[in-house]
Amino acid sequence: MRELLLLRHGKAESGSHEVNDHERRLTRHGRAAAAEMGRRIGEQARVPSVILASDSRRTRETTAAVLEEIPAGAIELFFLPELYLADARAILEICDAYASNVARIMVVGHNPGLEVIAAKAAEAPVRLRPADLVLIEADDEWKLRLVDLWLRSAE
Repeated sequence: MRELLLLRHGKAESGSHEVNDHERRLTRHGRAAAAEMGRRIGEQARVPSVILASDSRRTRETTAAVLEEIPAGAIELFFLPELYLADARAILEICDAYASNVARIMVVGHNPGLEVIAAKAAEAPVRLRPADLVLIEADDEWKLRLVDLWLRSAE
């Protein structure tokens, strides 16, 4: 059994004509919420050995905020263009390709793909706001079971 942590990126700036979606930055609240999740990951001893993150600016910044708050260690980190706005099936395929023999994997990404995986694990609708985190157990065939849902603090 492996553990999959799904972290939606922190709150990002609104889109504009000057900044394309891929390059949107986190807001101050988004950075703080991502750091809060990083602290919780460390406090709960849920530090992953592999982090797979979308290569968008907001997911890179979310990942950096998380990493600043967890104990230093040997974490393999991959920023992957194929995770940018990936659907649920693609996310799980990427997890299998990069971390098939890993006990704890974290994906930092986007909705709706993360919500679809969370809902499948929960067997019920799940709403992930920015910087919310889902803990899921997955067997070798990627049968999913929701373990916990960590919601960020209110802004």
